[in-house]
Amino acid sequence: MTSNHHSGFDRSFGEALDLHNNGQIDEAILRYRNLLETTPDNPDLWNLLGVAAHQKSNNALAENLISTAISLNENIAHFHNNLGMVYRGLNRDEDADQAFRRAIKLDPKHSNALSNLAALLRQTGQFAAALDYARQAVSANPESAEALVNLGNAEKDSGYLESAVATYRRAISAQHDFALAHWNLALSLLSLGEMAAGFEEMAWRWKWDKFPGVRRNLTQP
Repeated sequence: MTSNHHSGFDRSFGEALDLHNNGQIDEAILRYRNLLETTPDNPDLWNLLGVAAHQKSNNALAENLISTAISLNENIAHFHNNLGMVYRGLNRDEDADQAFRRAIKLDPKHSNALSNLAALLRQTGQFAAALDYARQAVSANPESAEALVNLGNAEKDSGYLESAVATYRRAISAQHDFALAHWNLALSLLSLGEMAAGFEEMAWRWKWDKFPGVRRNLTQP
């Protein structure tokens, strides 16, 4: 590949990635596919196509695409982490567990993989192990709001409600508009009997797009 070709690829790849990060997934997919025509052995392109497929809820396709990326380079931790998330979307928790652990083996400080494994372990009732991995995730990336929420969840499951409240507040400090952090904080405050503060935080549930309810025009949550 000539230097001009290389610089042209980098520019086109960067433009595609910007589109992807800005939520223009279909346009990004077209750009990635165009780039694959000239660089079919580029694992990053296969991985990003897989991430896009996962975001569009096509997890069967995502598995094939990310697996192709891994076949081209099996030593990239975030490929395995992404595959783990795809397996979760396919309800294949054992495969997800293995994928997250492969990512962590490649990069013991991979905050997302540590946090994702913690969330999976919580779901399967392995609360002590979940708490350990959640703590490692926050240690690896103390400013990650998602990792902090997962840690708060693990603390709550383990009976450490006051610690969970403090952790959810750290998550909100890192990302003020993180509605899930506010919602989990509300539940923990209510469990501690802090009713006024808890109900105030509950208003954030309507900003959480996955909240299982219908908004009502009431004066209280």
